[in-house]
Amino acid sequence: MKFNHLLPRHLAEGRCKGTDRMHRWKPIGVNATPGDYMSISFVCSHCKARAGNFITIEQYRLHAEKLERECEI
Repeated sequence: MKFNHLLPRHLAEGRCKGTDRMHRWKPIGVNATPGDYMSISFVCSHCKARAGNFITIEQYRLHAEKLERECEI
């Protein structure tokens, strides 16, 4: 599953270096932060680039089940 919609536009629509493939971001970690935000770490399935973003608790609740399922080891 692709989670590009949870990243800023420049990352969501970015391309892998050296190819014309669009990044396919997969969550690898979710952490709570002070101030009702969640920090999500992502890795691109194609080029292994890493990125991160902060989302609100409300946004997290909308996607919590899918995020937690993807982050399971």
